[in-house]
Amino acid sequence: MAEILIVEDERIVAEDIKQRLKNLGYSSSVASSGEGAIQKAEKDTLDLVLMDIVLGGKIDGIETAQTLHSQFDIPVIFLTAHADERTLEHAKLTEPYGYILKPFEDRELHASIKMALYKHEMEKKMKKSHQQLITTLKSMGDAVIATDKEGVITFMNPVAEALTGWVHEEAQEKSLEQVFTIMAENGKLDCIPVRAILNEGATQPLARHILLTKDGRRIFIDYGAAPIKDENRIIGIVVAFRDITEHKRTEEALKSAEKKFRELFDSAGDALFIHDMEGHFLETNKTACERLGYKREELLQLTSMNIDAPEYAAAVSDRIKKIKTEGHAFLETAHITRDGRRIPIEMSSRIIEFEGKSAVLNIARDITDRKRAEEALQSEKDKLQALLDGLARVEMGITIIGKGFTIQFQNQTLEERFGDVTGRLCYESYLGTKEACPFCPISRTLVTNNVESAGITGPGGTYYQIISAPFPNPDGSVDRALEVVIDVTEHKRAEIQLRKLFETSKLINSTMDMDKIFEFISDSYRELVGFDNFIVFLVSEEKNTLYVAYASEGIRDKVKDIVTVYGEGLIGHAVRHKETLLLGNAHEDSRSKGIPGVTDSFTSLIVFPLTIEEECVGAIHISKIEENAYDEDDVEAIKLLSEIISSAVRNSRLYHEIKEFGGKLEMRIAERSRRIEILLKTRLSLQKEGGWEKGLATIIESMLELGFERVGIFLVDPMRKALDFHTGRGIELPESLSVSLKDTDFFGVKCVREKRTIHVREYNPKEGRQVVSNSKSFVWVPIMVQNEAFAALAADNVKSGKMISEEDVKDLEILAGMCAVFIDRTRLLVEPVAEKRLETAFKYWLNTCEGYLVLEKRPEKSLEIFLDLVTHGIPGFVVSRVYPERLKRKYTLARTPVLWFSRSAKEDTIGPDDLPKLIYVISDFTKKSEESVILLEGLEYLVTQVGFETVLKAVQELRDIVVMNNSRLIVPFRKDTLSEREYSILEREFTVL
Repeated sequence: MAEILIVEDERIVAEDIKQRLKNLGYSSSVASSGEGAIQKAEKDTLDLVLMDIVLGGKIDGIETAQTLHSQFDIPVIFLTAHADERTLEHAKLTEPYGYILKPFEDRELHASIKMALYKHEMEKKMKKSHQQLITTLKSMGDAVIATDKEGVITFMNPVAEALTGWVHEEAQEKSLEQVFTIMAENGKLDCIPVRAILNEGATQPLARHILLTKDGRRIFIDYGAAPIKDENRIIGIVVAFRDITEHKRTEEALKSAEKKFRELFDSAGDALFIHDMEGHFLETNKTACERLGYKREELLQLTSMNIDAPEYAAAVSDRIKKIKTEGHAFLETAHITRDGRRIPIEMSSRIIEFEGKSAVLNIARDITDRKRAEEALQSEKDKLQALLDGLARVEMGITIIGKGFTIQFQNQTLEERFGDVTGRLCYESYLGTKEACPFCPISRTLVTNNVESAGITGPGGTYYQIISAPFPNPDGSVDRALEVVIDVTEHKRAEIQLRKLFETSKLINSTMDMDKIFEFISDSYRELVGFDNFIVFLVSEEKNTLYVAYASEGIRDKVKDIVTVYGEGLIGHAVRHKETLLLGNAHEDSRSKGIPGVTDSFTSLIVFPLTIEEECVGAIHISKIEENAYDEDDVEAIKLLSEIISSAVRNSRLYHEIKEFGGKLEMRIAERSRRIEILLKTRLSLQKEGGWEKGLATIIESMLELGFERVGIFLVDPMRKALDFHTGRGIELPESLSVSLKDTDFFGVKCVREKRTIHVREYNPKEGRQVVSNSKSFVWVPIMVQNEAFAALAADNVKSGKMISEEDVKDLEILAGMCAVFIDRTRLLVEPVAEKRLETAFKYWLNTCEGYLVLEKRPEKSLEIFLDLVTHGIPGFVVSRVYPERLKRKYTLARTPVLWFSRSAKEDTIGPDDLPKLIYVISDFTKKSEESVILLEGLEYLVTQVGFETVLKAVQELRDIVVMNNSRLIVPFRKDTLSEREYSILEREFTVL
């Protein structure tokens, strides 16, 4: 039965409630104040308190309820007649188990009591369960952190505290990211996906990270996270993690061990295979892969039967059974590589445990070298046996000679040649002499106990090679020698023959004279094989005939004019097919082309070809009048000299070719020296020259001296955007030609627009257009000044039609470079600077983009107009016949630049024939200023120096410049210095003032 305390300061009400409770089956007691209620709770066991909110005394019902709940865990139901909002809000803070408003019914009271008791019992169970959970979490080996639905930490177990460095009290009210700070294994900061878990219910699967602790340590962890749910509502996050530092170390140690094992496994010189009991490969090393030519992944897909030679593959199953039974096996087999090669193998196999299962380890050693050594040894044995067998068949004498030169033994060869001479003296029996040989090898052997040898001349012009070796007695003493006797007569004769050939070779190589060479060859062949006729035929340069280059004296006059068609006759056949001919009777051969009175003595003959680097260049003919005078030995003797002869012919030809080439080279060097001298002279001339016209004329002269037949200089007019012919030398020059820079079909335009040399070896109209119609081979080279194409050099060989060479182009490019340096050095750069600005108004005003002709005998009005403009802030530039300093002093021109028309070499001068330079200077000046004024005084002087047409063209270009660059041109002029026609033409270019 539940024990209920009634806390009510009105006695009658309290007794009424007590009676009701009794009727409902509850035991109850009464306290009239909050203090009394607390005292009751301290000494009695209470299950429920019915509390009046408004109590008399020091503490009211709300405070009393708070104490009973917090200290004694007793549920409280408030009884009140006051249901105002403020009182209820205050009462809520005590977490009451219900409210009953007075007056109330028994049923309502009973229901509230049962509900409160049930709720309290459930809470106690929950607290107990929570406490058990807390205890469990705290005792876990893994770290656990829990948060509320905002991601704020509400719980940490001791392991989590130890790992993070945060105690539970410090971590509370902090966000999960503040305490649980993580980074990826690569060192990049990471974070737990808090929002995704809280908002989407996502989970974080177990992942490896690094935990950054409060004190800065780094700990390797595995962690996972999941949402905490209450009836499908997410109310927080739980994070579980563990320290895997030791696991990481163990893992790294295992990896290190595995790496070392793999390194040892792979570095083994033998191929290693591990396969299961059915023969399927489980592991293999680097040597196995490299030896067989498979990748590791490919090899692990195979079995032992796949790599064994067919004769061994069938026995793999029996081999595995034997290994299972005996635990090991050792055998020789053979492996087949991926590309089909066969490798002999010595295999050692045994049972091992691999990844927890029984497996077979095969150690396969490549025994290719051993097999080869065995085969080589067997081969040597076979050779020795063959040698021993051969000694019985060839005429090689073997004898044993004792002290005193007594023959103790001789083999069948010596016996057949000298008879049975056992017991007799060797020098008497074999050489027919009365005394031992002066250099007898047997004597030396018995003294030195070494192998000795000597060459000895026998009777009848025979030669023997004697080799003597100690032949011990059974007791080890040596008083006899084993002697091998080899008949080297033929070898000696061949040696003498070779010596003769060597002497001939020295003679042949001592000269480059072909007649001398053939004479030496003739003398040598006469001694070697003899002949009646000796002829040397050589292939003509056209390679269609053969002519006689040399013949022996008796036949020389008869054959000197003979020419043989290549491929015909015996000689032609031998040359075409590079075939040596040996004929016993040439007259009977169908290929022979007989010439009466000439070839009658050509009966027995040898023809052999002369070959140089696989090419047959001729043939040597030797012949005798009698039949069958030559044999194969004679052919071989002749062939010994064939390479020397071919080499001599080649060297002689090379000598003459080199001599000819040397002459040509000398000519080229002389020509190159001449050209270099021209270029150096041109550079010196340009360094001394200041005028453009003279400088360009120097370039033209140099181009002609270099060998070009027609040359020209084309200037770029930037105002008109045109390429104009300026000057040149040669026939049919394109005088007055002007080509638009837009017309890129012209090679000259391409040259200046693309700023590159254009070299046309053989003109094709489809590739572009030339400024003249009769050019076949030509070149255009740009003259680059300040990275802009100022002009272009053009050249061709119109008379001779000679092709322009690369050397020509390079020399022209050098000239263009010199010209560019000259132009850049001699150009006058004038900066636009205005005189001090007057505050008064303009007296004269001239519109921009206009040219003005001031008719006067002296330049007075024109200077007055010019001075008015420049002293009002307009930059001006003067070109005059008056000396600059005099002009500046007279008119107080402090800043205005002045050029002097003069042929002197003084500073700030320009020659009257240097109009292109003048145009360039004025163009450069006007470009640099928003507006300007130019005074050109001395036009009459220019006309007298270079002619009216040239001056008119220059004036027209200046008019274009002032229009394009927003300038003004003032020209003072005496009208009576020109004819009416000339003045009329000039007047059209200006506004007359």
